[in-house]
Amino acid sequence: MEATPAATRLPNGDLLIPAATALLLRDVLQGLQDDLVALHGKAIAEPGELESADQTAHRQQAVESLSAAAGVKAPTVEMRQMPDVHSLANSTRPVERLSALRSLLFGDPG
Repeated sequence: MEATPAATRLPNGDLLIPAATALLLRDVLQGLQDDLVALHGKAIAEPGELESADQTAHRQQAVESLSAAAGVKAPTVEMRQMPDVHSLANSTRPVERLSALRSLLFGDPG
């Protein structure tokens, strides 16, 4: 991509994009759109965070209460990792924006 000439800003503010750069830009935008379409609906797992000190303290209180009711010594609880958060990728908005950009730049219907 380094050999591709950069766009030039004209004095009136218009942007002049060399043909080779425009072709590359068109291909890159299409590739990005294809990647986003392929990602749509895929499962995403974000790692859970460590529980807060308050959450750990609350668990400790619950363990102590249950242990006292059972007449046993309460174990000490330690901070733990919260469960992962699962969701599905939604690339609808970025794909719509890329389509609009391609339409503005190249007159493509998207």
